[in-house]
Amino acid sequence: MSTDQVHPTADPSQEIRRSPWFAYVLAGVTLLGWFGGRFLMFLLPDASYWLLLIGAIGAIVAMIWLIACAFLPMPRAAPVLLAALVIMIPRGIFSSRSLKSQEWNRAFDKVRETEAAILRFHGATRLSGDFYLASLSY
Repeated sequence: MSTDQVHPTADPSQEIRRSPWFAYVLAGVTLLGWFGGRFLMFLLPDASYWLLLIGAIGAIVAMIWLIACAFLPMPRAAPVLLAALVIMIPRGIFSSRSLKSQEWNRAFDKVRETEAAILRFHGATRLSGDFYLASLSY
């Protein structure tokens, strides 16, 4: 999995290492898929689904590759992969633990009062700003 190929030169102490271009591409595609999927959730739901899937698969591959980099002598791809995961993982963690605003609670109480068919509220995830994805049972 490593793209850290060494090109020998006349002087063995001056080896030239290639940049981990595959790690850059993987990190870019993963971040684009993850954040693009979140951005297009309401505009293009089908595209959002596929972008989130690409982002999730990219994150899994990046984690496996990062674990494999721990056993290499000088992994050049590790900082790139770690930076991509550090950028995208807290977004998923903190969005599910965020507290709802008072406006959101008031609006949901109005819906609950007027719609008698709502039996159970399973929770909500903050998408961005004042936009939430709510799970309801009818």
